[in-house]
Amino acid sequence: AVPGVAQAQSARYPLKAEDGNPIQNSRIKPDVVKEAEKLPGAVVAANPQGDVTLVEFYDVNCPFCRRASADIEAMVKADPRLRLVLVPFPVLGIPSILAGRVEIAVSKAVPPEKFYEFHRAIYAGRGTIDGQRALAVATGPLGLDAQKILDAANDDGITDIMKAHLRFANT
Repeated sequence: AVPGVAQAQSARYPLKAEDGNPIQNSRIKPDVVKEAEKLPGAVVAANPQGDVTLVEFYDVNCPFCRRASADIEAMVKADPRLRLVLVPFPVLGIPSILAGRVEIAVSKAVPPEKFYEFHRAIYAGRGTIDGQRALAVATGPLGLDAQKILDAANDDGITDIMKAHLRFANT
């Protein structure tokens, strides 16, 4: 047996590759997790006092992130001790950046549980997620004021947050 496979099988959340074979879980050092949690725009979306932390860097237009979002939601429901930290990481083009700006604006306007609802709702449907689609979710199901979200999304501070996420990921 491959050493990594045995490790993946014994993990709390076994991971599988697209072909169904187990893959090794990854761990990052606790101090790096704490740094990721402190990033501006990061949202502790599930159990702030959880005993296991999952930090997800995601792009709303990444098909793997979209698929993983449903799996992560199932993990959150299955384990109330799981702490979920969401970090928007829009790197897949202009639509992702525009949606990311709206996302970060929403994260500043609502409590974490509402942001998690927004995060899950943004993946509903098919196709590219851009600023207009993100805004439609924010103003529709969440009932937020469109102009306030747009004003916040266009603030230079959002650009600084996005840059901080990129710098962190590149270290």
